[in-house]
Amino acid sequence: MGGPLFGLMGFIFLANSIFLLPTSPLLITFSPVLFGVASVLGFELAGFGAAAASAFVRMDNFTWAFKSFNEILGLVYDVGRGPSSLMDSCEAVKERGKDWAGYLQMNPQENLHNRG
Repeated sequence: MGGPLFGLMGFIFLANSIFLLPTSPLLITFSPVLFGVASVLGFELAGFGAAAASAFVRMDNFTWAFKSFNEILGLVYDVGRGPSSLMDSCEAVKERGKDWAGYLQMNPQENLHNRG
């Protein structure tokens, strides 16, 4: 098994050597251009990677803010239920606002003193 693999390795080495000899002057001539292209490609990939990471961070922050806002209001929006759950949440906010307005109307003097 080793003999044919060794022969194939020798053939591939010989073919690479034959193709490398005539192309090495071209490689040396165009190496500054190739280096520039490789550098630009590397910077582009780094930029796309940074943009993707930034997008993931923004979406994570948006999700965190949405969840914390809902926790403050005491709301739970179930995505599986769709718009009906959102309407229920809106009704809950409306009721909470009415309760708060009623509290402010019942204690106007106390609320004035707490401002200053």
